[in-house]
Amino acid sequence: MSEALSPLRRLLCCRSNAVRVAVRLTEAGEHVAVVATSDPLQPWRVINVAHPGIEPRKLDRCA
Repeated sequence: MSEALSPLRRLLCCRSNAVRVAVRLTEAGEHVAVVATSDPLQPWRVINVAHPGIEPRKLDRCA
């Protein structure tokens, strides 16, 4: 990740923050997953999983 990014941006872009968000959504009853992206400003994304039985590639299951 670029050094030009602010410390807050680096914290919000980290994988552990995406997992934290995913855990909170899971506790609220959502079916979500954390996926890696190629975007340096959003390297991790929490997505809704429409069909919980389907496993997309490169997926960290949270629900």
